[in-house]
Amino acid sequence: MAEPKVEYFTNDAMGCMMLQECTEDVEEVFSMADISMEYENWEDFTNVTNEFNNMLVLLNQMGTPI
Repeated sequence: MAEPKVEYFTNDAMGCMMLQECTEDVEEVFSMADISMEYENWEDFTNVTNEFNNMLVLLNQMGTPI
């Protein structure tokens, strides 16, 4: 029997993310460029680009898959 689809913003979704079992349609993010390419108004991200990229570096240093 197939697992039911996990609804967004639920405890099941949080557990799925913590166990790294949520992999369908998930793409790894390496920088703000990966995020901004998904949006038309990419200029809106320029004020947070440095902070976002710094967070990604820290997550990577901690060994957290991004």
